[in-house]
Amino acid sequence: MFSTASASSSSALFFRQQQQQHRTAMESASGGGGGGGGGGGQQQHLTKKKQQKQQQAAPVKRCLSLDETLGCIFEHLRDPDDRRNISLVSKQWHRVDGETRKYVSVSNCYSIAPSALSKRFKNLESFKLKGKPRAVEFDLLVDNWGGYAGPWIQELVKAYPSLKHLHLHRMEVLDTDLELLAHGCGAALQVLKLSKCSGFSTAGLKSIAQACRSLRMLNLEECKIDDQRGEWLFHLGDNNPCLESLNITSTDLDELNIREALLSLVQKCPALSSLKMGEIELETLKEIMKYMSMRLEAFGAGCYTLQEEDRLVTAFIPWVTKLKILDLKYTSLSAEGHCQILSYCFCLEELEVSNVLGDKGLEVVGKTSKRLKRLRVDDHEDGLGTITHRGLTAIAEGCRELKFLVMYLSDVTNASLADVGRCLTKLTDFRIVLLQTSQLVKDLPLDAGVQSVLQGCPNLTRFSVYLRIGGLTDRGVSYIGTHGGKLKWVLLGCCGDMGFGLLNLAQGCQKIERLELRDCPIEDAQLANVFLSMRSLKYFWVEGFGATEAVGQYLAASVPYLHVEVMPDRKQLFAYYSLTSPRTDNPPTVQVLTHDSWQGQG
Repeated sequence: MFSTASASSSSALFFRQQQQQHRTAMESASGGGGGGGGGGGQQQHLTKKKQQKQQQAAPVKRCLSLDETLGCIFEHLRDPDDRRNISLVSKQWHRVDGETRKYVSVSNCYSIAPSALSKRFKNLESFKLKGKPRAVEFDLLVDNWGGYAGPWIQELVKAYPSLKHLHLHRMEVLDTDLELLAHGCGAALQVLKLSKCSGFSTAGLKSIAQACRSLRMLNLEECKIDDQRGEWLFHLGDNNPCLESLNITSTDLDELNIREALLSLVQKCPALSSLKMGEIELETLKEIMKYMSMRLEAFGAGCYTLQEEDRLVTAFIPWVTKLKILDLKYTSLSAEGHCQILSYCFCLEELEVSNVLGDKGLEVVGKTSKRLKRLRVDDHEDGLGTITHRGLTAIAEGCRELKFLVMYLSDVTNASLADVGRCLTKLTDFRIVLLQTSQLVKDLPLDAGVQSVLQGCPNLTRFSVYLRIGGLTDRGVSYIGTHGGKLKWVLLGCCGDMGFGLLNLAQGCQKIERLELRDCPIEDAQLANVFLSMRSLKYFWVEGFGATEAVGQYLAASVPYLHVEVMPDRKQLFAYYSLTSPRTDNPPTVQVLTHDSWQGQG
């Protein structure tokens, strides 16, 4: 009964709908007919008007072109390697990739011309550029080597006035460069990183602070800045209330020049949640914390004397429990002071310290900071600290979420490296340095330990071991070739015996793009074969053995597009591929060799 009634009701409703549609169609076709022509015409007019409105409101549907379809797909590819690979499929894919790419990183400022960047990529919003080799960080590079940012900034300002993110690393940046950048890209610039750069002063920073009104991040870490006045910091706070991150660590800025400006800035920038400073008085630190302690997520600062340690620790503890990032590298804390603070850091994801904290401090980190993903333990500039295999094991067993680990050690064992391989399976970047101290290291060579790390950490893409002579034999270096198939960056110091291990590494690690060798025993011919065997190698730095003019000449003559820089005074060789002409800004102490120059001589 229920189903029959429902069916009848549905049929009646359907019949009425059909009648209404038929009536509407007839009226539209005839204009209403007969004596009702006036009313029908008005109704027809209203109906047409309604249809026009509906057509205007409805979105226009059209098929996407092939370029647009590819662009939509490419936008979801975040890995630069994936973008690079798809650009090789066809000319069309290459063109669409260039038109849709938003971020580009250039690892060597002399590998391409600045104009080639803007010709290839039309709509960049984010750009990273590296200049000088890593040797400059250890004062091992010749004076006035190069790495000038000027030509690049000129091109960026001309081609990308809407650039949002810019990161320059180890480059020479002048005040005039910063002025040009400020006037050309200041309206759009949101993130500016000048890490380990030099050549500019606070006058250049003033131009940035005045012209850039949308900065969310300013990072000047380890820049050599000529401190003229702290006025620029006042402008930064006045013009950028949306500032979220400020890093002026190890910049030679005088605390007396910036104290008042820094206090003003933290009050005017309510979104500021990451603050890293250099040496600062304890009272100034307390004043800053009055305004920032509740919102602070990342922090770093130095202090002047150990006499203030108790007061400093007392000031730190109330707010470190919420920190995700902490930098204590430049803080003059004792091992005990480190332990007291770190025992409250339950939420840390990134930590940078010096080896002053000792094995005991690392044991505290291993017990407390279970969320830690990045850990860097540097050597204290005064040589006050000691980290051994005990501290390395404590970190491996306690912080199993680590992806990045750098550690300067005074002693290490194969067993502690095996602990790394067993526990830290998520590592992508692992680096250790065995310091040249008087302490005796009994468990050498570290062949078995290196093998354990590579076998246990299958996601490693960056790997560095800088040891003492005898620290790694050719067998141990060969293990890198056997188990390091995913490695893209490798640095070896004082590793190997006679060069055979490096040849095996070259044959096994075909994805390596950057290889740095320092004081690794190898003959000239073997070194040349290492380079020629690595298909993906773009960047090759050699110091000590093999860094000869003869090797440079042979490589330059053998490989098109290869530029080889030889620095005989420092026994250094730097080879890289380049699609532009040889640079002319090199000092007399740097000899630049190219394939074309040797072809011309032939």
